[in-house]
Amino acid sequence: MRSLLASVLFLMVLGVSAVGQEVDAPVAANGVVPDEVTALRVAEAVLIGAYGEHAVAQQQPLTANLFQEVWWINGNPPPHSFGRGGMHVEISRRDGRILVLRFGGRGRRNERSM
Repeated sequence: MRSLLASVLFLMVLGVSAVGQEVDAPVAANGVVPDEVTALRVAEAVLIGAYGEHAVAQQQPLTANLFQEVWWINGNPPPHSFGRGGMHVEISRRDGRILVLRFGGRGRRNERSM
């Protein structure tokens, strides 16, 4: 009984000392955003948060391409969207950071560099 009580006390102290500490979880060799499906999901969530669900729905389908460890996700603006242009997101494959968030054409750029 005494050893059980000592074990429980030890585990409680161990649990309390771990609270609030960062955990360095291993990241897969292919990064936090390893594939096209994940990149598209992250980009869509960010775009909806920034510009709204309706605006993102009008840009479907989104396309993703990997260039030098950065996912480039582009929207497809409707045919008659005169001057508004497409949505563009750049996401780091390695750590998932949003590097660029833009909605608009060449003339009018609303860019948020993160």
